[in-house]
Amino acid sequence: MATVLVVGSVNVDRIWHLATPVRAGGRLTCTGRETRLGGGGFNTGAALLALGHSVRLVATLADDADGRACHAALERRGFDMRHVGLVAGRTEPLDILVEPSGERTIIAPVAAERRPLDVLPAAGVDLVYVNRRRVDPAAMADLLLRLSIVAQLPL
Repeated sequence: MATVLVVGSVNVDRIWHLATPVRAGGRLTCTGRETRLGGGGFNTGAALLALGHSVRLVATLADDADGRACHAALERRGFDMRHVGLVAGRTEPLDILVEPSGERTIIAPVAAERRPLDVLPAAGVDLVYVNRRRVDPAAMADLLLRLSIVAQLPL
């Protein structure tokens, strides 16, 4: 099995299960709501862990109760957390509207992924997966010289 460096985000997602599709000027009702971990870094990493790979996560979380709870939940799931930073600020959940057909609309706060990641430690990893809008270009260029990188597009 491989050790994969996953560069991405970890979010608190508020999922709204809508009774009808979103339409301009409409009024929405929901059939249920749930809160859970989300984000490209979490979702990809969780899938890789389930397949038996080691996942070294590179992300930032807010240094508040919600951010620390996310950090602990990720550790319990088996993520290597040595490169997950806690930064000043407040965790702002993303709202995800899910229509009955499964179509989803994501509402993210302006501050989402505001801080660029500038340290991408490649030692001891076999592959890098990038799913993040703001990554330092010099750090990415350095990785490209040493490892295979898979990136989700368009980001």
